Amino acid sequence: LSYLSNSDTFAVIMPDLIEIRAIIKTNFGNLSEHFSDHATAIELNTLDDAKQAIFNKINASIQRDDATKEDWFEFYSFLYFLRRINDSIRELMKY
Repeated sequence: LSYLSNSDTFAVIMPDLIEIRAIIKTNFGNLSEHFSDHATAIELNTLDDAKQAIFNKINASIQRDDATKEDWFEFYSFLYFLRRINDSIRELMKY
């Protein structure tokens, strides 16, 4: 993300990335609790709202400055990686 780290545009989505980090951290904690206590019915938090907020902000950024499009496309792979981590936690909770 170094290509966006100094960008004012990147600062716009930073609160959403912090929210995603907190969700994943909470879900890891829930996963740990699940395996240590075999707790039932632990609900995992989704990334859907934060992800949608980021997409909306990225689209607005691209509309303001088309030159940022390529940088944001590279960012999508990072966002996909975060979603896969959360999905993996969900899959592990089935065991």
